[in-house]
Amino acid sequence: MTRALHLFINPRSEFFTAPPMTTDGDAPEILTPVFFAEESDDLDPSYEAQLDDFAAVLGWFAGQRGVEVRGHADDDLSVDEANALSQRRAQAVVDALEARGVRPGLLRARGLGGRSPASLGYEPLQRAVNRRVELHLMAPSQRVAAAA
Repeated sequence: MTRALHLFINPRSEFFTAPPMTTDGDAPEILTPVFFAEESDDLDPSYEAQLDDFAAVLGWFAGQRGVEVRGHADDDLSVDEANALSQRRAQAVVDALEARGVRPGLLRARGLGGRSPASLGYEPLQRAVNRRVELHLMAPSQRVAAAA
């Protein structure tokens, strides 16, 4: 049995959070975030196994719901730079997941810049948690077709 098939059948629970079944509010985050180095959109090789697991879990959603991949940046960049960097981070995760077999069109990259910080502190670790990508499950009415 391949690793991906094994994970599809038996996913690692620490990477998957069952989304609440609500129709109001923000789309729920479904997988643990992927973090990035300062001012970088390069995926750290240490995330290879986690991305394999994500791809297996996302196989459950194929054809049912969309997933928005939200990139974030900390506030040490200009607004335009943060928006561009966060979009590149989100797209890097989308590309990595599609390379692992996630159906094209299931994922939508969205850069949020520094608009949604996970931490408001100025210590290095507090700032580092803002340099992340999150995956959020979208209701069918929220899905937007991927750009061709």
